[in-house]
Amino acid sequence: GTEPSFWTAKRRWMSSWGNWSDGALANYAIQALGLTKRSDVVELLEKLASREDTVRPQRQLLRAAIGTAIFYHQYRMTHDDNEVQKEIIKHGEREWELYQEWKLTAEGKRWTAWFRKESR
Repeated sequence: GTEPSFWTAKRRWMSSWGNWSDGALANYAIQALGLTKRSDVVELLEKLASREDTVRPQRQLLRAAIGTAIFYHQYRMTHDDNEVQKEIIKHGEREWELYQEWKLTAEGKRWTAWFRKESR
C-alpha cells in the first residue's frame, strides 16, 4: 500500500480529493510502517527514499511520509506502547516538540539532511 498505484487498482471508493486520494492513502501506509516494530522498517524507508522515478507532487508527499515514518519508528523503538499511543497515535500536544528534539539526534540529523536535499 506504499505506492499510489496500489490504491488506484484497489480503490473501492473515491473521495472529493480525486486522484490525490491514492497518494494520500500511500502516504498514510508509509507513516503506519513507522509505528510498527518491524525490523526492516528503516531498510524499507531507505529504499523508498532512494527512488528517482517519482513525479514532483508525489515526491513531495513521499518525502513528508518518509520523514514522519522514520521519526515514528525511532520513537516507537524507544518508548512503551502507552507513550506511543499518547504522544503519536492520538496526536499528542507534544508530537511537534518531540519531532524537533528527534531532529537533533544523529539519526534525525541524517534524515533532515536528506529532507533538505530532496526539497531543492
